[in-house]
Amino acid sequence: MAIQTSIKINAKTGEIEIAGTEAFVREQLAALKPLILGENSAEKSKATLPKKTSKEPAKTIEKPLEKPKLLTSKKKPVATKAAVSTTTNSFKSHLETYQNNLRAGDMMLIATEFIASKSKSKSAGTREMTNLLKDHNVSINNPSQYVKNALNSGRLAKSGKKNFKLTTKGNEHLQKLRK
Repeated sequence: MAIQTSIKINAKTGEIEIAGTEAFVREQLAALKPLILGENSAEKSKATLPKKTSKEPAKTIEKPLEKPKLLTSKKKPVATKAAVSTTTNSFKSHLETYQNNLRAGDMMLIATEFIASKSKSKSAGTREMTNLLKDHNVSINNPSQYVKNALNSGRLAKSGKKNFKLTTKGNEHLQKLRK
């Protein structure tokens, strides 16, 4: 008969509870441990199962951890005009012409400027801006709010249904941010 085992992890109520056979719990713990500890590579590590329902003491498992497989969408990434025509190095060099401590809204304006300079329509969409920034490790929460703020302040203007252009006021603001 298989030994029933359970484990409960409470990282300030981000609770994870696994129960089942010892082999199942070990497998699940091994898959989750790199995520919990923030490990990036599959290294040898020890995992202790803290609680068992049988009378045997907890055992220490020593085996290499496998990198967990993450569920991904089967949808292919959308290739936009800007994404096709931009390269990592050119945006990176464009970004380096600006001050270091930029706000999220300023980063959106810089992305708009760059994408618009590469597109035929001389405009950029919120998704294009966000994707370009994500490609350069800049994460912006609620980018549509920053676009809305830039529209309200007059730094961006609508150009079609979902695209935006940098206004004169927006260009002047970006000039102030240059090194």
